[in-house]
Amino acid sequence: MGGPANGCAAACTSPPDARDCWNCWFLRRCRSGPRGFSVSTSSPFARARTYGTILVDVEAGHVVDVLPDRTSDTFATWLREHPGAEIICRDRASAYTRAIKEAAPNAVEVADRWHLLQNLAAAVEKTCHQHRACLRKRVDEVTSRIPEAPPLMQLPLHELPRTPIIDRTRHRHADVQKLVAAGWTISAIARRLHLDRKTVRRFRDTDLDQLLASANERQPASQPESWIRSSRT
Repeated sequence: MGGPANGCAAACTSPPDARDCWNCWFLRRCRSGPRGFSVSTSSPFARARTYGTILVDVEAGHVVDVLPDRTSDTFATWLREHPGAEIICRDRASAYTRAIKEAAPNAVEVADRWHLLQNLAAAVEKTCHQHRACLRKRVDEVTSRIPEAPPLMQLPLHELPRTPIIDRTRHRHADVQKLVAAGWTISAIARRLHLDRKTVRRFRDTDLDQLLASANERQPASQPESWIRSSRT
């Protein structure tokens, strides 16, 4: 919100000039206050760099007023000018408590949920920090009673069949890795091994087991006997 709230409140008291005030778009003044409303600290005013107090009608769900500061005197004055409050939901500021006890002693004070959860979280964090030694000891006692996991069973490695495509994949991967370790570039390795640069990059970046699995899937399920005899010669 930009602009001092006290100037807006003064403008709102004058009906002819009320429409010229930016706050009058959402402020609704009335002779008697709402039955239940929430009071909390508002965001700082842009120019004044000070905090105000925002009042919200919890039944109607709209802003009732914005006070220029957070003092108990200002809030108490507003309560006297707008009697009838029965339930006031407030944050943990002590100034609001003093104002309610002074100007609306019969109203029921309710702490808002957000501040209750914030206070609870702070209390839990403080308690855990104070008793961290006992908590750590308790954790060690519990974890010491947990049985150790059984050793993992070592399964035999799957042996791929010795086929030309499997052997070629092994040799090609070894050649590429050897040249990469020697500092050769992708283009130089491709010219040396007569391979495409994409192929060289794949053999450089892919694990050998993955390459072998892919090669095993690509080879035909059965090979003609004549092709096997020709490959052995």
